[in-house]
Amino acid sequence: EGLPVTLIEAQASGLNCLVSDVVTKNVAVSDLVNYFSLEKSAKEWAERINMSSIDRVCYNEIVKISGFDIINEVKRLESFYSE
Repeated sequence: EGLPVTLIEAQASGLNCLVSDVVTKNVAVSDLVNYFSLEKSAKEWAERINMSSIDRVCYNEIVKISGFDIINEVKRLESFYSE
């Protein structure tokens, strides 16, 4: 996936995201995205996950930082399909 929208959604929900270090850096629209190498062991991944805490990030802050807004995207898609 070029831009993993699920990671945008997760950040908008305030979730910490631990992702492979080969995932595009463009998806990090907040400080909630952390990259980790797939070369690391399952134990290292588990330890890294256990270190994570849940932060809450305001949806409006994500929109302001990234420009992604589901409300505007829904309107755009509705317009597109109406044509």
